[in-house]
Amino acid sequence: DLNRYGLRECHLKLNVCFNGLGIHFYDSRNPRIKSIETDSPAEASGLRVNDRIVGVNHLNIMNMGSKELKKHIKEILSNLDEIRLIVINEDDAQRFREQRKQNYFISVLEMLKSFEASSFFCKCI
Repeated sequence: DLNRYGLRECHLKLNVCFNGLGIHFYDSRNPRIKSIETDSPAEASGLRVNDRIVGVNHLNIMNMGSKELKKHIKEILSNLDEIRLIVINEDDAQRFREQRKQNYFISVLEMLKSFEASSFFCKCI
């Protein structure tokens, strides 16, 4: 259950009336959203500033940098018109870590691995 970990799933769909996705990342090891363009596919999907992307089509991308993630998303969208992002807002992640008093990202990795093993999520790739 994504909510148990403070995660959200956002369905990002291409829009012929908008050039691109409208997401801008901080340059960091773990991709975090710096800004979102108005009326963009990113805004329509429910993505928010400071969301950290931890999964793409239910694959763990926590070790992927921003440049790698952009390339990965472009490759997926060259064949599909929709992509599923699993995100957590950085503020929510901090609260979760404080409440749980445990290594939050190890728990998220375990949860994403269980998604990858699930036939339901594998068919979304």
